[in-house]
Amino acid sequence: MIDKIKKNKKILKTFIKNFLIAGITLGLYSVIIELTSPEFVGFIHGALPITFTYLIFLVYFTNRERITNMAFFSGISGLLWVGFVLLLYLLLKNGVDLPLSYTITFVIFIITCYIFWRINKKHLI
Repeated sequence: MIDKIKKNKKILKTFIKNFLIAGITLGLYSVIIELTSPEFVGFIHGALPITFTYLIFLVYFTNRERITNMAFFSGISGLLWVGFVLLLYLLLKNGVDLPLSYTITFVIFIITCYIFWRINKKHLI
């Protein structure tokens, strides 16, 4: 019972720490949008590997033997993200309204992620 309480406290502490880091990052992006432009934030978000940098060091300090696999799967998911962004861009550029463009892109993205997960689930769980 005591071990379960300690584990739950550790999970809660980890969640709060990461929630604050992500919230601050998102908040900074929002401020930059107000001060500059959405295009600039889009560029920074795509160009700076902020999330990956945080996660790679987190894995380095907590589960070092799995760092190579983490980097590989981050790269694959990055390609899926690029596909998502490009498809959404192409639909919007060709006059498809945002709700429909996003729905189409999201459904294709989810299907693609599911197929990738099914193929690689022994490594992802």
